Amino acid sequence: MRKLFFWLALGIMPIGMLPAQEATTNSESSQEAIKDDFKPAVTNQAGHDYPQVNSEGRIKFRIVAPDAKSVSTTFRDSTEFVKGEDGAWTGYSRPLDEGFHYYMIKIDGAEVPDPNSKYYFGAMRWGSGIEIPAHDRDFYALKNVPHGQMREIFFHSPSTDSERRAFVYTPPGYDENSEDRYPVLYLQHGWGENEYGWSVQGHAGRIMDNLIAEQKVRPFIIVMTYGMTNEIRFGGLRNFDISDFETVLVDELVPYIDTHFRTLTDQPNRAMAGLSMGSMETKAITLRNLDKFSHIGLFSGATISKEDAENTKGFADQVKLVFVSYGSKEVGGDRARRGGDPAETVKQLKEMGIDAHYYLSPETAHEWQTWRRSLKEFAPLLFQTEDKLSGTWQVDFETRIGLQKYVLTFDKKEGQLTASGKAEVDGRTRNVEFQEVQREGDTVSFVEVLNFGDNQIRIQYTGKVAGDSMKLQRKVGNFANEEATAKRAAASSDKVSFSNAKPLSPQQAVAMEDKVDPNFQVYLCLGQSNMESGGRMNDADREVDERLLVMADFDNPARGWQKGNWYHAVPPISARGRGICLVDSFGKTLVEGLPEDARVGIIKVNVPGCKIELFQKDAFQAYIDGEQDWMKNIVKGYDGDPYQYLIHMGKEAQKHGVIKGVLLHQGESNAGDQQWPAKVKTVYDAILTDLDLNAEEVPLIAGELVHADQGGRCAGFNEILADLPDTIPTAHVISSAGFSTDDKLHFNSEGSREFGKRYAQKVLALQNVKTAKDQ
Repeated sequence: MRKLFFWLALGIMPIGMLPAQEATTNSESSQEAIKDDFKPAVTNQAGHDYPQVNSEGRIKFRIVAPDAKSVSTTFRDSTEFVKGEDGAWTGYSRPLDEGFHYYMIKIDGAEVPDPNSKYYFGAMRWGSGIEIPAHDRDFYALKNVPHGQMREIFFHSPSTDSERRAFVYTPPGYDENSEDRYPVLYLQHGWGENEYGWSVQGHAGRIMDNLIAEQKVRPFIIVMTYGMTNEIRFGGLRNFDISDFETVLVDELVPYIDTHFRTLTDQPNRAMAGLSMGSMETKAITLRNLDKFSHIGLFSGATISKEDAENTKGFADQVKLVFVSYGSKEVGGDRARRGGDPAETVKQLKEMGIDAHYYLSPETAHEWQTWRRSLKEFAPLLFQTEDKLSGTWQVDFETRIGLQKYVLTFDKKEGQLTASGKAEVDGRTRNVEFQEVQREGDTVSFVEVLNFGDNQIRIQYTGKVAGDSMKLQRKVGNFANEEATAKRAAASSDKVSFSNAKPLSPQQAVAMEDKVDPNFQVYLCLGQSNMESGGRMNDADREVDERLLVMADFDNPARGWQKGNWYHAVPPISARGRGICLVDSFGKTLVEGLPEDARVGIIKVNVPGCKIELFQKDAFQAYIDGEQDWMKNIVKGYDGDPYQYLIHMGKEAQKHGVIKGVLLHQGESNAGDQQWPAKVKTVYDAILTDLDLNAEEVPLIAGELVHADQGGRCAGFNEILADLPDTIPTAHVISSAGFSTDDKLHFNSEGSREFGKRYAQKVLALQNVKTAKDQ
């Protein structure tokens, strides 16, 4: 015990010689109080039922030794072993901590390995070990995930004139991804153990496999070699010269690994960590070789103090991370630690601006469960890409709902990347908490979820950082893609100001007389994204004659809109905040061409990405049931049935005006569908029937998709669309020739403006109104 106290005074616990393992027995232990739910230990030799472990963490031993006079175990406070008639001795341990424990069986005073258990190297000898199932053992469980390899290598050591062994963990994909290079962690065992410790008792490979599969860690190589610690004898620690092992590791093993494995050989991509005595080696070696090691992990032993940092040249500039950990049963109370309170020393390092972390393993002592957990916590902090992302960024997207200005803020909280920000559109701002934030190298992705009542749209962002710029792609559902370049801002998001765009003032509903005005022409507009929006608005777009009205399709408190009321049609004319669309210029052109006593009313029901089946009364439900959730959420916003929503609004409009036409722009989602004209006819006929309209008085005006002269991706559909008048005699097709696009699928702002004018010119021509084009 005097020898043990010497080690304890230095703050280092010899592995396998814990006080918890002193060989004493408890003759008063009552076996009747032991819970009898024992199961064979996972560390048993194949085919052996003993030893067994119960839910209390006790071990039940059964040793067949008929000629022995006494049998016991090295676990303290165990019960006396009782010999049965069959010559087998049975005994029980006290409840043990979760995790792995070394032990031996004592037969007539001689310590021998348990023949039933597997053998492990600890306490300077091969002996027995047993696993007490831990509640959190999932992180080192053997799972159906891609696995790395634990490779045994031998390297020549000139300084010791010997061939030395190391185990090298290479991550999954190492052999397949032959161009990739990896950072390296040099991971040391404790006193009494050897290079087997981390790969066998510590399950380092499994821990890494699982963390990599969960994308919680950057893949890296781990090197584990013998730390020459066992050549120290009790009482000789004060004379231990670590320089011999330092030479082996730094001057011989590191060059060997960098030569024989695809490593990243610079200092930021090399780390060292160790447990117990291995942590003492880690501290000494790293502080003397900061040109080679940037990340330091100290498990249950050494601690880097403020004085260490201040007295080590280059520490603040070269050290990327300091990680210190202990089991909760190792610290606190009257337990003295060499180097003082580790939590306080880590706090002091943080105050110096060092990225320092302190981890306390719950309810464990100086044992493998502490160190397994420590590696699990340490690994995700290693070799993080130089933080080119954290901070504030500004970006403007030219979207189909107009210019959207974002201020994005990226940060790390408890090791997890987070993203938040503010967005402005049409003078209105909203706070955004992005979801599913992930980063791999210089690439980051995140998701914005927009909710309009029950209507939900997912917007996927992907960005690649290059210096102070980040090229971003923004994908809105399946119907819009935008690109923009973000620039790093110096200020945080709450200090960055948006442009001086004028916010839209709340509007008052237009008072309508309780009678039908024959000069109030109402147009029903339906389709998908090109009918919904066309891009950024400008000041001229907002100069709208008061004779042009729009019926609010949804409540919008920010604009003062209530569903079903009429409002001055200042864009955006969708209450969901969409940008300009072809209907804006259609209405403006129509008002300009009609007599001064005429008014025009717009009703819109559009679902981006939809097929024409969405508006078919008989086909609607089967179609939407098979669609994706984002479209189902949009449809929910229309009370679950866009067609009936349109009819309801149409009936309200008929109380004040006369429906004079149906405007349609749809077909991108029906590309190649030769039955499309017939399907459109069922929708048009249903509208006429449900609203009691006359086809001769209410023509169908349908526009082409982006034209072939603009490289339109669905331009071939225009051939199908050209046949529409053959199916519907009162249908008219509007050419899209010459109208500009940014993505070959959607018309841009200018294209939408010109397209809307062409729609209006056709309506005016049908009403025998001459336009400037005709004169």
